[in-house]
This record gives sequence, structure tokens and C-alpha cells, in this order.
Amino acid sequence: MGTTLIFLLVTLGLSILFIGALIFQPAKLMAKISLNTILGLVILWGLNFAGAYFNFNIPLNAFTVIVTGILGVPGIAMLGVLQFIVN
Repeated sequence: MGTTLIFLLVTLGLSILFIGALIFQPAKLMAKISLNTILGLVILWGLNFAGAYFNFNIPLNAFTVIVTGILGVPGIAMLGVLQFIVN
């Protein structure tokens, strides 16, 4: 094999790895945000259900869903603290 062919094969392999990383990294990020959002909504629903006995409610709206999706469970804790401070 000539050095040109080896260089082309290595370049092709690295290009495939780079393109694969570009495709799958956003997919992994979106999967993580989606999982955080679903888990957060379930926890918020349970918190609102249990909080009904203590007159504590975190509204389910676009802001709370975005905070929950990006921050996860710590975002829910932050929303709870903010709701407690406001009320």
C-alpha cells in the first residue's frame, strides 16, 4: 500500500468519526433533556398532588417545564423554593 492510500483511509476514518460525533452528540443532549422533562413533570405532578394538603402548588406551564428540562431535579427544588418565597 502506498502512503497516499493509507493517508486517504485514515482521513476517511477520522471524517466518519467526526461526522458521527456531530450527529449523535445533539441526539444525546436532546434525549437527556427529554428524560429530565418527563421525570420532572412526574415529580412536579406528585409534588402538586401531595402539596394540595399543605396548600402548596407549583404551576405546570412552559417556564416550569423548561427549567425542569434543563436543570432536572435541582430545578424542581429551585422552583419549590421560589414558590415558597413568593407565597
